[in-house]
Order: sequence, then structure tokens, then C-alpha cells
Amino acid sequence: PLKSSYPDLAAPVWLIYVSFTLMGLAFGQLLAWPIYLYLSDSRVDEKLKFLGGQGLGWLYVSAFLLKMGAAALNTVAAQWRKESRVNIPDQHVYKVFTPAGSPPLPYVMFETEGDLGRFN
Repeated sequence: PLKSSYPDLAAPVWLIYVSFTLMGLAFGQLLAWPIYLYLSDSRVDEKLKFLGGQGLGWLYVSAFLLKMGAAALNTVAAQWRKESRVNIPDQHVYKVFTPAGSPPLPYVMFETEGDLGRFN
């Protein structure tokens, strides 16, 4: 690949992805708290007390951690996509390989070296 679809920005890719993730969390909180404080009624408090009494805090924490883990994996993939210039939706890079002395009918091998290999 000759050109990346990622723009040449001064900020590293990980900083951009972390910033967008944090902005999403902040936006959700900015919407949720005013709705809870000013628009909810006693039914909302009853439902929250019921959920709190179920002992499912570990479930909510695990869902949050899974979401953050997925964001971390996407960040790593985006960094290698930029460096290897492999654009979405391509998932792997192959190279045509013909061993020395063999007929010129190449076969395709999975790239394993350099930035492209690290991306794969």
C-alpha cells in the first residue's frame, strides 16, 4: 500500500482514540445526570434501588471493562493500520512469493515482516 487513509496529524493515533473514548463517556454523563436529576420521578429511584440490591455491580464493571478493552484493541489496530498503510476494510496483507528456481506461477503468502507483518 502506498498511502494511508489516516491523515498526517501532529497527535499520535492513540491520543486521538483515547480522546474520543473519553469524550463519549463525558457526553453520556452530561446527558444522564440532568435527565436523572430533573426529569425522573419516583419510579426511576425504585428501579435503581432494585438494580442496586441485586448485587450485580461486578456485571456492570465487567461490561465497562469489556468496552474499554475493545477500545484499546481498536486503538492498537488503528496505530498499525496507519504505519502499514492498510486501509479499512482490508484486514491482512499478502505478498506474492516465487521461490528461486521455480516456475513463474506465484503463490500468495501472508506478510510477516516489517510494519505490514506487525499489522498482520
